[in-house]
Amino acid sequence: MKILAVDDDWMILELLEQAMSVSGQHELTTVTSGEKAIRLLEQGEQRFDCFLLDIQMPHIDGVELCRVIREMPMYKRTPILMATAMSQKAYIDRAFAAGASDYVTKPFDFEELETRLTTAARMERHRARGTTNNSAVVAFKEILNRALRHSLSEPFEIQGVKRAVGFMSFENYVLTLPIANLFTASVFAVQISKIKDLHKELKPIEFHELITDVAKAISLATEEAGSIFSYRGNGMFMCFVASSKGVEFEKIEEAVQREIASLRLARSASSSATRALNVVVGEPAAMRIFNRATPLKKATSYVEKRSKELEDLSIAIAKASEPLENMDEELSARRQSYETILQDLLGEGSADLRSRVAH
Repeated sequence: MKILAVDDDWMILELLEQAMSVSGQHELTTVTSGEKAIRLLEQGEQRFDCFLLDIQMPHIDGVELCRVIREMPMYKRTPILMATAMSQKAYIDRAFAAGASDYVTKPFDFEELETRLTTAARMERHRARGTTNNSAVVAFKEILNRALRHSLSEPFEIQGVKRAVGFMSFENYVLTLPIANLFTASVFAVQISKIKDLHKELKPIEFHELITDVAKAISLATEEAGSIFSYRGNGMFMCFVASSKGVEFEKIEEAVQREIASLRLARSASSSATRALNVVVGEPAAMRIFNRATPLKKATSYVEKRSKELEDLSIAIAKASEPLENMDEELSARRQSYETILQDLLGEGSADLRSRVAH
């Protein structure tokens, strides 16, 4: 990759240059301030595949620089790694909220840094393929549909929704947080009901619109909790709450459903994406363990179990109503037969009698 490293410490930049020259896998450009980085990017003479940003820099810090880079159309999804000495949760939250893809603390191990860069390279290759496919999106709706065609299991990134981050960014965020911050944290999952049917029935652009609407609803419903969340494919979102204190998890599902209804009503009535949409929110799983992957698995199993219970209940109610529907049809048929017989026996004078029988 072509990497731009921004740090006001020239010794760090020299170490990075030495490490990159040894690995021989990347081409490194370095600048010593956010202002110089912005000027370089605005000139547009070079196209970078990845950024390494320090946070503590004068005038424009790394978080603000990250936000500026994300506002540039060509760098909306380019990997941005924060390489900084700041390990406090407040800095980590600000960085990921600004659009960071990963977070590495100084002094960093260069083998670990190379591993993170390898992951970033995979992300960039995936982004580049998407950019190639999207070249004619503005002009042709069919091309847009093809560009937005995702498999049901694909955890694609959602743009423009507050606190919604990419799948890899969410994983990196959870892995980066200090252990002390995990003792009060929880994760919970949100599952879209009948997602297989929706994915099959909707056009790609409508399915993408549906997922984005649910993301907006989750963002609005969890604003007070301040949760960071990501779409993980199969109609499921994973939400991270820094502190469970004061969070009424049992009311989140109702709030998400209410926000979805509001968003869907705002859609044009002619859009097939305005159809009824339901979500299920699972129980929270505490992060108070050293294996950080386990709570994510628990949160997934909680919401899948509840989805299955609600589906079974819906089927049971539907089956229970079948005899009543059959009985109603039978009574209606009998009434019609009686009316026919009465008409034959009494002729035109039967109107009053038929009315009495009907009631």
